Amino acid sequence: MLQSRFRPHNNRWFLTSRRLNGTSMVNTKSILRCSTGTGHDLLRCLVSLSKLANGYKPPTCASEVPTMSLPAQATILIAGAGPSGMAAAISLHRQGIHDIVIVDSVRAGENSSRAMIIQPATLEALDTIGCLEKLMALGEKAERISIHDGSSYVLSADFALLSSYTKFPFGLLLPQSSTEAVMLKTLDQLGIKVLRPFKVVSLASSQNKDHHIDVRFESGEIVQAKYVIGADGAHSVVLRSMTQTATKSTSTATSPRWPWAM
Repeated sequence: MLQSRFRPHNNRWFLTSRRLNGTSMVNTKSILRCSTGTGHDLLRCLVSLSKLANGYKPPTCASEVPTMSLPAQATILIAGAGPSGMAAAISLHRQGIHDIVIVDSVRAGENSSRAMIIQPATLEALDTIGCLEKLMALGEKAERISIHDGSSYVLSADFALLSSYTKFPFGLLLPQSSTEAVMLKTLDQLGIKVLRPFKVVSLASSQNKDHHIDVRFESGEIVQAKYVIGADGAHSVVLRSMTQTATKSTSTATSPRWPWAM
C-alpha cells in the first residue's frame, strides 16, 4: 500500500510517500519540482530525483533538435513541446497527418517539471496514443492522495471512487519530465523532431498564401502554416493572437481570413 503526502519546506513543496513492506515502513521524500524517476519502485524514483536536485541532468533525447532552422511552410505547426503539444503531434501522426512541425521556446532540459501526478482522464488519453504502457512501468499507482500544509490537512482525492467510470481509477505518480521523455522517444520513432529554442511572438493572416497563417518567431523567421495548435502554456501567444483577432472581427462585423487554429 502506498501513502503520499505533500508538504511545504523552505518555500518548496515536498512529497512524502510511505510504502508498506510486510511489517516495515519505508519513508521517502522528494522535491516536487525535480525530475525524473525510473523503475517500478517509488524509492528508486525518488533517488533519481535527488540526483537531479544535485545537478544531474538526463541525456537529451534524439528527437530534440537544438540547432536546426525552421521550415518555410508546414501543414500543422504546434507551439509548445510539453505533454499536450507532443500528444497532439502523436495523435495527428496516428491519424495519417505527417507534415507536422513542433517547436518549443526553451532548450532541452531547461524546463522544470510542473506535475507529479497524472489524472485518470489523462491516462485514458495517453492510452489512445500508445504511450501509457511505458509510463505505467515508470510510475506508481496511487488510489488516494492527501495534501497537507505543514500539520494542517488541506484536501484529499480518492480516485477509487471513479472505478465505475474508468479503467484507470487511480493517479499515476510520475514527474512530468519522465512523461515528456517517454513522449519524446515516441516522437523520435515517428520521425518527428522538436525544434528548439524557437519562441512564437505573433500570428497573422498570410499575405502571400490564402488560408494560411504567418507564424513569426523571436529569431525573425516566419513559418506559413495551414493550422496552428497552441500548446504554449498559460501565457500562450497563439491563444492571445486568436482572441485579439476574434475580438477585432466581431467589432468590425467581418470574417477574418484565418484558417482553423486551436
